[in-house]
Amino acid sequence: MTPLLPLFLLLLALNASAETIELFPDGAPGEENQTIGEEAWMPLDKPDADPAITRLGNVSQPRIDIFPAEGDGLKPAVLICPGGGYYILAMNHEGTMVADWLNELGYTAIVLTYRVPRREGREPHAAPLEDARRAMELIHANAETWEIDRDQIGVLGFSAGGNLAAHLAYGVETKDLPAHLRPDFAILVYPALLKKDTTDTLNPAFVVTENSPPCFLVHAHNDRGGAHVNGSALFYLALSKREVPAELHIFSDGKHGFGMLERGQPIHSWPSRCEEWLAHLLNHE
Repeated sequence: MTPLLPLFLLLLALNASAETIELFPDGAPGEENQTIGEEAWMPLDKPDADPAITRLGNVSQPRIDIFPAEGDGLKPAVLICPGGGYYILAMNHEGTMVADWLNELGYTAIVLTYRVPRREGREPHAAPLEDARRAMELIHANAETWEIDRDQIGVLGFSAGGNLAAHLAYGVETKDLPAHLRPDFAILVYPALLKKDTTDTLNPAFVVTENSPPCFLVHAHNDRGGAHVNGSALFYLALSKREVPAELHIFSDGKHGFGMLERGQPIHSWPSRCEEWLAHLLNHE
């Protein structure tokens, strides 16, 4: 029972700090023929795993948790998409810890718990993208109540969540999304699947135009898996070609999945670099 204690405390903290809203109270679309197990925290594979890393699986009821920033007046907001390969959700170091950081900066944070694992017969990002789109609709619809500036709503994602954030902000499948519902900026942290297969060409699922939102990217040079560092480099070049405001940070070491952890490496300074970028971006729009 001891390994589950941090998860229990995390749930208590989440319930005490955030308002939870189901995205589809009557059931998420396309779930009729899916056989997904009961939602549960998944044990970590390694006995010496970092207790800050938690894994939530079998999500069939997507939702958002709103962590409001303190103070009066309208604030910027960020929709947070944890990673996990579209199989699980790394809810702490890529979710609630991010919300805490953004709150400290004066941003309202919204953590998206999207559907996992991958749905049979659908693209890995398909169901999560429906969830992210619905989340953006709710954020805009409740902006006045939640004291959110409708012109400063961004998206931040890690790994598969970075892929999801990219689909929301730059995806071909979201071209029909009304302009006011598209993210005003995107933060992609070791985003996955930005390049096409094993080639060094951008995934055609993404289209960058002169009107695309500004983007901040961070990656480790030695991240060589499905979230290959070259994907972020290619994405930055596409943004640069269209003169979309962008910033790319590639650190020599860090591999994959560092999130909001602090392990004494230079790459763990990325939140400070992102804070500077956001301050410049939002103060000069």
